[in-house]
Amino acid sequence: MRKLELHWKILIGMVFGLIFGFIMLQIDGGKEFSSDWIKPWGTIFVKLLKLIAIPLILASLIKGISDLKDISKFKTIGIR
Repeated sequence: MRKLELHWKILIGMVFGLIFGFIMLQIDGGKEFSSDWIKPWGTIFVKLLKLIAIPLILASLIKGISDLKDISKFKTIGIR
């Protein structure tokens, strides 16, 4: 069996998420279930992404500055 490529897996997950959301809107208590049980996991996921992104940006800035051989290039970087 051939493995699915990542972009297809993401697309399938998005479609299933949309279908699940529409089904939950139609079921009695579906909104409450989603907001009580699923929303906290989404919030945690987004906060973890932010937690990872900030150190990566800082590390890339530090690495870029440390790789500069000529200090006079700081002026051109600062102007941008």
